Amino acid sequence: MDIAFTILLALHGLIHLMGFAKAFGLAKLTELSLTISRPAGMLWLTAGVFFFLAAAWFASCSPLWRLFALAGVVLSQGLIVAGWKDARWGTVANGLVVLALVLSWGNQQFEGLWKRDVAACTARVPKGPSGILQETDLQPLPALVRAYIRNSGAIGKPRPKGMRVVMDGQMTGKGKPAFPFTCEQYSFFDQPARLFFMKGRMMGTSVPGYHRYMDGRAVMDIRLFGLLRLVHHEGPVMDTTELVTYFNDLCLMAPAALADPRISWEQVDSLRVRARYTLNNVSISAVLIFNERAEIADFISDDRTNVEENKRMRFSTPVHSYGSFNGMKLVERGDAVWEYPEGPFTYGQFHIREISYTMPLFENH
Repeated sequence: MDIAFTILLALHGLIHLMGFAKAFGLAKLTELSLTISRPAGMLWLTAGVFFFLAAAWFASCSPLWRLFALAGVVLSQGLIVAGWKDARWGTVANGLVVLALVLSWGNQQFEGLWKRDVAACTARVPKGPSGILQETDLQPLPALVRAYIRNSGAIGKPRPKGMRVVMDGQMTGKGKPAFPFTCEQYSFFDQPARLFFMKGRMMGTSVPGYHRYMDGRAVMDIRLFGLLRLVHHEGPVMDTTELVTYFNDLCLMAPAALADPRISWEQVDSLRVRARYTLNNVSISAVLIFNERAEIADFISDDRTNVEENKRMRFSTPVHSYGSFNGMKLVERGDAVWEYPEGPFTYGQFHIREISYTMPLFENH
């Protein structure tokens, strides 16, 4: 759909050059019966250039396309009205461009909700240095968890106040086609929050979704073009479900944040640890399975609800590989799995591209 719209903008711009060519006698255009003056011809050329620029900026995913498209539509429609007999069908193309502008505005407004929440959470991050994570900070933790944090490279580095994560991958539902997605996520640790904004690609168009966990309350909101609500879940079940997801992120992407008194630990055996995370009188638990290299190989919890099925199911995130992120050894690829009665179902595959703790967003607080 994006390619089709780019072509529409370019073709619409090309058609406007006919008015310029007619005005300056550059071509015989019998289909244009009206006389076009040279000043009017320059306006037709300008409108065409606006649409060409809109097509170029749209293809490069720059928001500047909206500015040129809007200018092109306004100028184009004025010229069409003046030459209605010959040019009236251009109104259809202008209408399609206006529709795209409205839908783009909807996406922008929806993403703005996420950006405002990120700004609000950033504003309440404690000011001043957070201190250096020391070996002594790990003493209350089980040996497996200590080894994992040590192996990640977190010792001797500032304790993180939050993190920014960029990832992509694909997701699906039971009996539904998979779709690719990109995501940018901010998580905050002192006052726990997880702000996950995803852009899925369905039927050639972008469908944004926002998973918001803030102040102990969670909302899952997916909207077509940021305007038409497709999925919406909130309430106590979602609060607990997103707390599991938040804790899962801590375990896999922020090992230093596991030195937290809100987490209680129990070593089950030589490769498994049970953890319980409590926040705002809500507790969730998970079993962390480690490999011989002191890496988390899987995270398993029975406290998460599959909202599509409206039932609690075993949830796991098997890890496929680790990578280097700013000198830290952290998860790079993994899956999200529901354990159905008939067997496991992988509903998400994730490739983490960036994990950052020490960015200006947190350093300034």
